[in-house]
Amino acid sequence: MCSVTESLHHAAIADSVDDALTVIDNGDAQRNLNELTDIIADAPTEVVFLVGAGLSTLVPAPSSIIRSLVREAATLPGLAPIRAAADDLPKLGFEITLNDLRSVCQSAPARVFSALAASEAELPPSPGHQQLRGYLERGGCVLSTNYDRLIERDRAIPVRFDASASDRRGFAGWRHDLDRGGVLFKLHGSFDDPMTCLGVLEDVGTSLSGERGELLSAIVRNRIMCVVGWSGVDPDIPATFLAALRDRPKHLPIYWLHHTSQSIQRIGVRMQPIARRWPLIGSADTTLEALFRSQSSPPQQAMDLASPSFQLAELCSASARARFAGQVMRRAGREHLASVAFRVATSTAANTSEWTSAREERALTIWASAHGRPSRELKARGVLVQVAQRLETEGMPPQAVRGPLFGLLSMSVSLSDHYWWLLLGVPRQVCRMLRALRSAEFEGADRVDIETKEILTFTYVGRLRMLFLGRLGRHSRTLARWAIEPHRIASRKALTLPNRSLHARFDALASHAIAAARLGMCAESSANRVTLDSLSLLLDDPRRSAYWAAQSQELDRRCGEGDVDGGRRRGGILRMD
Repeated sequence: MCSVTESLHHAAIADSVDDALTVIDNGDAQRNLNELTDIIADAPTEVVFLVGAGLSTLVPAPSSIIRSLVREAATLPGLAPIRAAADDLPKLGFEITLNDLRSVCQSAPARVFSALAASEAELPPSPGHQQLRGYLERGGCVLSTNYDRLIERDRAIPVRFDASASDRRGFAGWRHDLDRGGVLFKLHGSFDDPMTCLGVLEDVGTSLSGERGELLSAIVRNRIMCVVGWSGVDPDIPATFLAALRDRPKHLPIYWLHHTSQSIQRIGVRMQPIARRWPLIGSADTTLEALFRSQSSPPQQAMDLASPSFQLAELCSASARARFAGQVMRRAGREHLASVAFRVATSTAANTSEWTSAREERALTIWASAHGRPSRELKARGVLVQVAQRLETEGMPPQAVRGPLFGLLSMSVSLSDHYWWLLLGVPRQVCRMLRALRSAEFEGADRVDIETKEILTFTYVGRLRMLFLGRLGRHSRTLARWAIEPHRIASRKALTLPNRSLHARFDALASHAIAAARLGMCAESSANRVTLDSLSLLLDDPRRSAYWAAQSQELDRRCGEGDVDGGRRRGGILRMD
């Protein structure tokens, strides 16, 4: 097998259009199936199966759950167009959508998993589940990204799913479990305890940590694997998988089951090089029966696959539900519907905090729909000016003002190319922002939120310095260090932020990368390219994705291969465009 490195990761992303045309050779797939069947026959417990949502097709799909959540959130008067649009949404990230839901209604994701668990209890195991159950009973091991209990249903199979080392169901004894076999490892939790289900992006994170990460790494490095029903798009598993793959013997296969010869198009970009190396073709049920040389199981009874009702109205205020619907619409690129939702969220706000949040979301939606039109972006900034003025008039404490203050700072710097007079107010905005953050810290506000806003403030100070440097046209190492220093501070701090601040991490690292490239510091510019590529895919944000695609082209143009000399671009400091 080819070693997977960062360069291969870049190549996979660059060649994603070509990959979409890739088909799997049926002859290769059949030879791989025969080979894996012989391995299982000779060493019945040698293969570790990694299974995903494609195995549990009766459990509501993430897209179905998202549609149900949007329909429930949009039952308010005035949101009928959003209910109608819920059935025609583009593919959205499940984890980032739950992140949006929790941001407006803290207890809602727990309700989602509890309702799904109650619904799943009525579903029958599929033939594929039954085959893997038999494999576990014979001493094999299975990794699962699914929450459902269909494999272990009514059987005394050891299951590990709680990340807590103090819990007997946890991963603390994974080495012993892996050696003895017969254990089902659930990497993202189980419906047995809905509170363990990792679905919110900030909980899932960008890589498996602790004992779960050690378990996956050990298996990837040392065991024959077979992937069934996993698309390779989970936020956390690919990074850990790829890192461990570098130490894996090249001859050790990872068989990957694709439903059809063209299904490789559905695999996450980062995992496609592995998914096409030892492919299998077929359904999960028939392929597992062939691998274990088992008799066909009885046909599965038909079931209703609809998502259960989550009763969001019992948990979330009207304004919060409207804001969630608007966030989903904005992420789906339906800014006009998002604007409708945020108007409803504003009109139904029960307090100043909900009103402020709704108006800030409204400003972000105007900004997202501007498509580079400065006049529209200036209108978005105007909404935040109104919010900040109202909060200050009502005598709100400084920490309550820091949200719109940060937005004003961000938009002022971004618009200064077209409206130079906005720069005149930026130094005062920076001072007000830092004072508000210090006040919030003194009042005991959320430390992560304070650090996030502080990092982004440094980022915009760095952008401001780059603007001044570009306008002056100075080609000086001293000025370059002066301009890049806020970006360096922001990047160092951003890399230590928890996963709940992934957007801030992306913004800080991306700004640092482009600033360093424009200053000719190419080695520094490329330091976090792999991380940024991964975050761009993970965050599933059209505006950020388009921004990073454009910035990546500029980075390649300014710091292309052969243009770096001692970590700096030949020719000295580059002038801003």
